[in-house]
Amino acid sequence: MKVEQCFTREVFTCRPETDLEWAARSMWEHDCGCLPVVGERGEVVGMLTDRDVCMGAFTQGRTLRELSAGSVMSKAVFACAPDDSLEHAVRVMSDHQVHRLPVLDADGRLLGLLSLNDVVRGIVACPEARARASLTAVFVEGLAAICEPRCQGPSELEVAPVLSGTAALADTSRRATVRA
Repeated sequence: MKVEQCFTREVFTCRPETDLEWAARSMWEHDCGCLPVVGERGEVVGMLTDRDVCMGAFTQGRTLRELSAGSVMSKAVFACAPDDSLEHAVRVMSDHQVHRLPVLDADGRLLGLLSLNDVVRGIVACPEARARASLTAVFVEGLAAICEPRCQGPSELEVAPVLSGTAALADTSRRATVRA
Protein backbone atom coordinates (compact mmCIF):
# COMPACT_ATOMS: atom_id res chain seq x y z
CA MET A 1 0.00 0.00 0.00
CA LYS A 2 1.25 3.50 -0.85
CA VAL A 3 1.11 6.70 1.20
CA GLU A 4 -0.96 8.33 -1.57
CA GLN A 5 -3.82 5.95 -0.78
CA CYS A 6 -4.42 7.23 2.73
CA PHE A 7 -2.80 10.57 3.58
CA THR A 8 -4.80 13.68 4.46
CA ARG A 9 -4.75 16.24 1.67
CA GLU A 10 -6.46 19.18 3.36
CA VAL A 11 -3.78 20.57 5.64
CA PHE A 12 -3.67 23.83 7.55
CA THR A 13 -0.29 25.50 7.88
CA CYS A 14 1.30 28.47 9.56
CA ARG A 15 4.45 30.55 9.14
CA PRO A 16 7.38 30.85 11.58
CA GLU A 17 6.25 34.33 12.65
CA THR A 18 2.66 33.19 13.37
CA ASP A 19 1.80 33.74 17.03
CA LEU A 20 0.90 30.68 19.05
CA GLU A 21 -2.53 32.02 19.96
CA TRP A 22 -3.49 31.95 16.29
CA ALA A 23 -1.88 28.53 15.83
CA ALA A 24 -3.68 27.04 18.85
CA ARG A 25 -7.02 28.48 17.68
CA SER A 26 -6.42 27.05 14.20
CA MET A 27 -5.66 23.60 15.60
CA TRP A 28 -8.80 23.75 17.74
CA GLU A 29 -11.07 24.95 14.93
CA HIS A 30 -9.74 22.42 12.42
CA ASP A 31 -9.46 19.50 14.87
CA CYS A 32 -5.81 18.86 14.16
CA GLY A 33 -2.86 18.28 16.45
CA CYS A 34 -0.17 19.89 14.34
CA LEU A 35 0.52 22.50 11.72
CA PRO A 36 3.35 22.27 9.22
CA VAL A 37 5.31 25.52 9.39
CA VAL A 38 6.07 26.81 5.91
CA GLY A 39 8.66 29.30 4.74
CA GLU A 40 8.39 32.07 2.16
CA ARG A 41 8.60 29.68 -0.80
CA GLY A 42 6.11 27.24 0.71
CA GLU A 43 8.77 24.80 1.89
CA VAL A 44 8.19 23.00 5.18
CA VAL A 45 10.66 24.49 7.68
CA GLY A 46 9.25 22.91 10.83
CA MET A 47 6.38 21.13 12.51
CA LEU A 48 4.30 22.68 15.27
CA THR A 49 2.29 20.37 17.53
CA ASP A 50 -0.27 21.17 20.19
CA ARG A 51 2.27 19.90 22.70
CA ASP A 52 4.89 22.35 21.37
CA VAL A 53 2.42 25.19 21.92
CA CYS A 54 1.64 24.12 25.48
CA MET A 55 5.21 23.35 26.53
CA GLY A 56 6.57 26.50 24.84
CA ALA A 57 4.25 28.74 26.83
CA PHE A 58 4.87 26.78 30.04
CA THR A 59 8.66 26.69 29.86
CA GLN A 60 9.01 30.31 28.75
CA GLY A 61 6.35 31.76 31.06
CA ARG A 62 4.87 33.87 28.30
CA THR A 63 1.43 34.15 26.74
CA LEU A 64 0.64 32.41 23.48
CA ARG A 65 0.30 35.79 21.80
CA GLU A 66 3.90 36.64 22.78
CA LEU A 67 5.42 33.50 21.26
CA SER A 68 5.90 32.58 17.62
CA ALA A 69 5.61 29.21 15.93
CA GLY A 70 9.25 29.47 14.94
CA SER A 71 10.33 29.78 18.56
CA VAL A 72 8.87 26.44 19.66
CA MET A 73 8.46 24.33 16.50
CA SER A 74 10.48 21.24 15.78
CA LYS A 75 13.01 22.25 13.13
CA ALA A 76 13.85 18.64 12.26
CA VAL A 77 11.37 17.73 9.54
CA PHE A 78 10.95 14.08 8.62
CA ALA A 79 8.82 13.56 5.53
CA CYS A 80 7.63 11.04 2.99
CA ALA A 81 6.49 11.06 -0.63
CA PRO A 82 3.11 9.95 -1.95
CA ASP A 83 4.67 7.00 -3.77
CA ASP A 84 6.48 5.73 -0.66
CA SER A 85 5.16 2.50 0.81
CA LEU A 86 3.15 2.73 3.99
CA GLU A 87 5.71 0.41 5.59
CA HIS A 88 8.50 2.87 4.79
CA ALA A 89 6.51 5.81 6.20
CA VAL A 90 5.79 3.92 9.44
CA ARG A 91 9.52 3.11 9.76
CA VAL A 92 10.37 6.81 9.38
CA MET A 93 7.79 7.67 12.04
CA SER A 94 9.14 5.03 14.41
CA ASP A 95 12.81 5.85 13.78
CA HIS A 96 12.18 9.50 14.70
CA GLN A 97 9.31 8.98 17.20
CA VAL A 98 6.89 11.25 15.36
CA HIS A 99 3.14 10.84 14.95
CA ARG A 100 2.84 12.64 11.61
CA LEU A 101 4.85 13.09 8.43
CA PRO A 102 4.43 15.84 5.87
CA VAL A 103 3.88 14.35 2.43
CA LEU A 104 6.00 16.24 -0.11
CA ASP A 105 6.08 16.23 -3.90
CA ALA A 106 9.32 15.86 -5.89
CA ASP A 107 9.95 19.62 -5.58
CA GLY A 108 9.51 19.56 -1.79
CA ARG A 109 6.07 21.19 -1.81
CA LEU A 110 3.56 20.13 0.82
CA LEU A 111 0.84 17.83 -0.49
CA GLY A 112 -0.61 16.78 2.85
CA LEU A 113 0.08 14.92 6.08
CA LEU A 114 0.25 11.26 6.96
CA SER A 115 -0.78 10.65 10.58
CA LEU A 116 -0.98 7.49 12.65
CA ASN A 117 -4.76 7.78 12.27
CA ASP A 118 -4.39 7.79 8.48
CA VAL A 119 -2.20 4.68 8.66
CA VAL A 120 -4.78 2.83 10.77
CA ARG A 121 -7.62 3.78 8.42
CA GLY A 122 -5.48 2.70 5.46
CA ILE A 123 -4.78 -0.68 7.02
CA VAL A 124 -8.45 -1.27 7.79
CA ALA A 125 -9.39 -0.33 4.21
CA CYS A 126 -6.80 -2.69 2.71
CA PRO A 127 -8.82 -5.32 0.82
CA GLU A 128 -6.19 -8.08 0.84
CA ALA A 129 -6.03 -10.02 4.12
CA ARG A 130 -2.34 -10.96 3.81
CA ALA A 131 -1.27 -7.37 3.09
CA ARG A 132 -3.50 -6.10 5.90
CA ALA A 133 -1.91 -8.55 8.36
CA SER A 134 1.60 -7.55 7.27
CA LEU A 135 0.80 -3.83 7.57
CA THR A 136 -0.76 -4.39 10.98
CA ALA A 137 2.43 -6.04 12.26
CA VAL A 138 4.59 -3.20 10.89
CA PHE A 139 2.24 -0.63 12.41
CA VAL A 140 2.18 -2.23 15.87
CA GLU A 141 5.98 -2.49 15.96
CA GLY A 142 6.27 1.11 14.74
CA LEU A 143 3.79 2.36 17.30
CA ALA A 144 5.71 0.62 20.08
CA ALA A 145 8.88 2.43 18.97
CA ILE A 146 7.08 5.78 18.74
CA CYS A 147 5.73 5.32 22.27
CA GLU A 148 9.12 4.55 23.85
CA PRO A 149 10.15 7.18 26.42
CA ARG A 150 12.67 9.59 24.89
CA CYS A 151 14.67 10.17 28.07
CA GLN A 152 16.03 7.56 30.40
CA GLY A 153 15.36 8.43 34.02
CA PRO A 154 14.36 11.67 35.71
CA SER A 155 15.86 14.92 34.59
CA GLU A 156 15.37 18.44 35.82
CA LEU A 157 14.12 21.25 33.66
CA GLU A 158 14.00 24.85 34.80
CA VAL A 159 10.80 26.52 33.74
CA ALA A 160 9.40 30.02 33.91
CA PRO A 161 6.71 30.98 36.45
CA VAL A 162 3.21 29.67 35.90
CA LEU A 163 0.89 32.08 34.10
CA SER A 164 -2.27 33.32 35.77
CA GLY A 165 -4.79 33.97 33.03
CA THR A 166 -2.87 35.89 30.40
CA ALA A 167 -0.49 37.67 32.76
CA ALA A 168 2.62 36.20 34.31
CA LEU A 169 3.01 36.23 38.07
CA ALA A 170 4.69 39.39 39.31
CA ASP A 171 7.49 37.49 41.04
CA THR A 172 9.54 36.24 38.10
CA SER A 173 12.38 35.07 40.32
CA ARG A 174 10.52 31.89 41.32
CA ARG A 175 11.30 28.82 39.28
CA ALA A 176 9.68 25.42 39.30
CA THR A 177 11.56 22.16 38.95
CA VAL A 178 9.88 19.60 36.75
CA ARG A 179 10.92 15.98 36.71
CA ALA A 180 10.51 14.40 33.31
